[in-house]
Amino acid sequence: MSFDFTYKAALRGFESLIIENVWNGIGTLKMTINNQITNADLIEIDDILFLETDKAFIVEKIEEKLSGSIITYEITAVSLNALLRDYITIPPSGKAYDNLTDKREVIVRTWVMNNIISPEDTTRKLNSFVLGAIKGLGNTISEQTRYKNLADEVSRVLLPEDLGYKVELDLTNKQFVFNVYQGVNRTSLQNVNSRILFGLKYGNISDYKKVKDTTSAKNIVYVAGQGEGADRTIVEVAGTGTRRKETFVDARDIDLLPALMERGNQKLNELSEINNYEFDTIERQFKYGIDYDLGD
Repeated sequence: MSFDFTYKAALRGFESLIIENVWNGIGTLKMTINNQITNADLIEIDDILFLETDKAFIVEKIEEKLSGSIITYEITAVSLNALLRDYITIPPSGKAYDNLTDKREVIVRTWVMNNIISPEDTTRKLNSFVLGAIKGLGNTISEQTRYKNLADEVSRVLLPEDLGYKVELDLTNKQFVFNVYQGVNRTSLQNVNSRILFGLKYGNISDYKKVKDTTSAKNIVYVAGQGEGADRTIVEVAGTGTRRKETFVDARDIDLLPALMERGNQKLNELSEINNYEFDTIERQFKYGIDYDLGD
């Protein structure tokens, strides 16, 4: 369908389709389709391709190739989360920053409201964009923003508590709906939710790669706020670790002490030990999107 929710056509097939889902970020869809497939030639820039209302992507690149009598289209689209990437965080009139002290979810919802849904400059407003139901997620923190990319700022605030966000389609009301989500704990250390366990001993993975890497890890952050020379505000935020590994963050854009501490915690999270376990699943017991999902 087009960006204004005008339905165009159903695609009757494709040569290949690869979707990369991203928790707390912008996913991608790459599709190869040719002109022998019904309606393939109708796809245009800024059209929305969707499999389900929570799996929708905006077309940003179309590469067309002719080989013999066959025209092939290489389509690249991004998840609806990219709508946040289209905006920056402009402070309210008369204020240097958009300052907030609240739960993480409330902070990012407020910035979305102030810049997309109900901005002071009405030419910025995206009429079809709305907020979903609030869930009360995240701890209370102090944050501020000023002329930063909105998608980057939302991700930055949500990341320390592993929260994610998603913009979904509401086809009935012709709206884009912004929601913050928390992954479901499905580990062996709890008994509230169904456990989803993968490993060689369960016979449900094939190839795998495990990585532990502390090359770039830091556990002490010095965050420098506003001021000059000896009068500059500097706070130390400490993590854990056997060796003391320090780094410095220039945060001249911040004028609140709690916000400086939060920026330090975000940097510690960003520069924490890499502990990755990548594997190919064998869907004997658990099916992705049914038994477990992104963020769990």
